[in-house]
Amino acid sequence: MNPRGGQRGLALAMLLWFVAALALLVAGVMGLSKQDMLTVRLYHAQAQVNSTAQGVVRLITAGSVKRDTSAEASIEGWVELAGFTGRVRFIPSRVFVDLLNADQILLEELFNSVGLQARAQPLVESILKWRAPSEGQNSRESGPVAFVMEDVMAAEGVSRLVYEKIKWFSCLGCNRSQPNAGNAASLFLSSSGAEYIDNDGGAVDTAERFDMRGGGRVDVRVKLPDGKIYQRSMWVLGNGNVDRSWTPFEVSSIEFQRG
Repeated sequence: MNPRGGQRGLALAMLLWFVAALALLVAGVMGLSKQDMLTVRLYHAQAQVNSTAQGVVRLITAGSVKRDTSAEASIEGWVELAGFTGRVRFIPSRVFVDLLNADQILLEELFNSVGLQARAQPLVESILKWRAPSEGQNSRESGPVAFVMEDVMAAEGVSRLVYEKIKWFSCLGCNRSQPNAGNAASLFLSSSGAEYIDNDGGAVDTAERFDMRGGGRVDVRVKLPDGKIYQRSMWVLGNGNVDRSWTPFEVSSIEFQRG
């Protein structure tokens, strides 16, 4: 056996192994770079939507955004800001179903309206039990410890799927002092949010400005230059300050769905 031939074979094998390892390393780096680019694009898109949505809220509170009075939904409007076209929807807080204060009938209507008819009754009973004062609490003390909407999932049977269905139509404690909130919320559910309801349960007039008194949720859909459409939703107080917001997510249409 030729020692030199064996050494050459070993050297060739090591070289091939090194080339293969280097190829895998390069492929891995390229894969990570591609993933990083996608992440950067997503963050950039979200930043564009965030800034545009914040600007829209400021324009609404300043009375600079007009409602689309020709549309069925008097709470919607179009806006152009910084080169972006956006669709705006404002839903007053008084038309949401207050999970902490709504009666049994309204809660049942909430679950029925989102396609949970078969589970409506047990879910209503679970909500009532969850929000009831616990043993040792008096009637003036709040029952559940609820700081954000997701806390309602502490109620038995309210899964993530159930929460995702009701979160756009409900709130925690937003209608405690509204005498006609139940009536307004009932009409809101029956129209899938397509109608702006006033305190007397009737449709408001066709004034062009958004009525921000009492606050509510502002939904902004923005079409970006690449054609993708994102929605940003924010809970806005009556003074125009943003109380909380949701992470932007991609949607298929710039128009809001109606029932």
